[in-house]
Amino acid sequence: MAIYRILSLDGGGIRGLLSAVVLEQLDAACPGWRDRIDLIAGTSTGGILALGLAFGLTPTDLRVLYYDKGGDIFHDTLLDDLHDLGRAIGAEYDNRYLRRELERIFGDTPLGKLRKKVLIPAFDLDNEDPDPEKRTWKPKFFHNFGGRDSDADVRVVDVALYTSAAPTYFPSVDGYI
Repeated sequence: MAIYRILSLDGGGIRGLLSAVVLEQLDAACPGWRDRIDLIAGTSTGGILALGLAFGLTPTDLRVLYYDKGGDIFHDTLLDDLHDLGRAIGAEYDNRYLRRELERIFGDTPLGKLRKKVLIPAFDLDNEDPDPEKRTWKPKFFHNFGGRDSDADVRVVDVALYTSAAPTYFPSVDGYI
């Protein structure tokens, strides 16, 4: 039986910095380990890290991103708190800084152009129907595998925003959280 190596990265917002540091230490201790990974999976901030690695960023690139831009991405003002009444209504953070950084890094790159296979979860919410009984939600796993259900044409930026749209932290994007 063939060996299939999967790297799975957890979510946790700015704590993605810790994951990036651990990955950076792995790079130092085990040169070339990333070349032996077949699939990178991650949710929320782990999804952003997974997409970054699959794109070709190094763990050092990711650490620098979180360290240098984390304060802007996870920035909140008193006016924001008044607007959303703290966390009682709406998302705590606006995703415009995150979107800007993701677009700067990935541009319009689709999942199909990544160097590694990825699996990135999100939830597809249909909460627009006036009848609550008709509203639905379903898991969605974005991937760049071959086949009919491949998401190879979906932009990396969009998938990163979908998986990081954690309720109460970032707003939903195109119906995904």
